[in-house]
Amino acid sequence: MLGGNGLYATVAVVVSGLYIVCAHFRIPTLGIVGGALGAVLLRLVANRRGWSLPGGLPLEPSRALARMRRRSKGGRPSDPPEEFPHDRRD
Repeated sequence: MLGGNGLYATVAVVVSGLYIVCAHFRIPTLGIVGGALGAVLLRLVANRRGWSLPGGLPLEPSRALARMRRRSKGGRPSDPPEEFPHDRRD
C-alpha cells in the first residue's frame, strides 16, 4: 500500500503552502492541523489512484559528451592538464 512514487514532494509543497497561507492570516494552528490531515488525505488518494509524476529522460553522459565535442570548434575540447601545481606531492 505505501511506498513507490506517491507524490511525496508534491504533497509536501501543497501542505506547506496551506500552512503559509494560514500563518499569513494568523491562524497557524489551523494550518498545522489542516496540513497534517491534508497530507494524509492527498497521499492516500494519490496512492489509491496511482498518481505519479512523469519519469525523467534517461541520462546518457557518453552521448552528451560526444555531442559537446562535436559542437566545439576543434571537434574536441582541449584536454585538461594532467596535474595541477597545487596537487603535486613531491
